[in-house]
Amino acid sequence: MIAKRTLFLMFLGIVLCYLMISQITAIWAFTIDDMYITLRYAKNWVAGNGLLWNVAEPPVEGYSNFLFVCLAALAMKMGLNPVVTLKCLGALGLVMTSGALYALSRFWLSSWLSLIPAIWLLVYRDEILWATSGLETTIYQALLVSSVYVLLRAMGCVFFRAEPGADLIYKEIRVSDWFIVGGLFVLLGLTRPEGGVLAIVFFMMTYFVMPRVCRRYFYVALGIFALFYGTYFI
Repeated sequence: MIAKRTLFLMFLGIVLCYLMISQITAIWAFTIDDMYITLRYAKNWVAGNGLLWNVAEPPVEGYSNFLFVCLAALAMKMGLNPVVTLKCLGALGLVMTSGALYALSRFWLSSWLSLIPAIWLLVYRDEILWATSGLETTIYQALLVSSVYVLLRAMGCVFFRAEPGADLIYKEIRVSDWFIVGGLFVLLGLTRPEGGVLAIVFFMMTYFVMPRVCRRYFYVALGIFALFYGTYFI
């Protein structure tokens, strides 16, 4: 006789497959026309005309997703279909956001309760539309949630070990994660304008709550962000 736990896992697997795969398949043909703004800038860039909306006219920054402009340009350079490429990235962003939400929830909740935020995300209709629209929304979500998760892990926070609502437990600092934090915040800022603002806010909050032993690594992450995002911003 199959154990109840196994049956429950099979049920969850079926639900997650339906919510993620079936919904994306059903809505795949839908594309938001805003994506073609990104593609127009990428096309002119690849053609050697620069980041322009209209060639031979003053530059106008009509995009707000520099990272996706770069990825679209890279797809064109490689001979890939840029529309399909950006839509695939959106679907990947949905998968990454769901996984990052589960991982982040595990700092406070048990493994079963941590599934609720991910499932809740997938039953939100507009989330599926964003995932297949060709826009950067789900990648931005994935970077945002992942950066917070890795930041907590870098400070030595450990997964759920007590009753829900208990304070985070600091155990072992993960030095390599501080480099990842800096990189994720750079990508966050390149994906959306407000991403850079959020990164600065998170850095400020982290400074006042992290263990003192983390200070040197904190400055490394901050330096990575300041160097790369600061260069882009300037």
